[in-house]
Amino acid sequence: MHIQNFKTFCDLVETKSFSKAARLNEVTQSAVSQQLKAMEAHYDMLIIDRNQKKFRLTPQGTALYSTFKEILDLYEKLNCEIQEMRNIVSGTIQISTVNSIGLHELPPYLKSFIKQFPSVNARVEYRRANLVYEDVLHGNSDLGLVAFPPTHKDLTIIPFANDEL
Repeated sequence: MHIQNFKTFCDLVETKSFSKAARLNEVTQSAVSQQLKAMEAHYDMLIIDRNQKKFRLTPQGTALYSTFKEILDLYEKLNCEIQEMRNIVSGTIQISTVNSIGLHELPPYLKSFIKQFPSVNARVEYRRANLVYEDVLHGNSDLGLVAFPPTHKDLTIIPFANDEL
């Protein structure tokens, strides 16, 4: 098993979608399905419950997911520590944003950020405002961008831009 297979599997579990997992990993939906079948053959167990209409892990799949997630977190931490030793900023930044900001305001800033930190993988998820808050609060996103954010005791609100009417 390769680390990329673990990532693809975790993305599949988190998105509950073969097509979204494929998009996140820049592979085809068929490749995600083949990786899952290869994983089931390798571990000689069913990982997802194919009797359900909705995506659902078997108990064995749940155990694999949590272990793979730990491995990926350690791998990311190791890469960051190595890059830190080299004075290179690297890793992944997960951004959740509403469409209006993500499509119109964010692109020039994101382009500049990527140019300045080419070793950082920026992932942008377009969501409704209430889901952006949930993503940040639950640790699924590092940064959330919404218009007119209300104050929240567990969030730090930093103005991105002032829109004067």
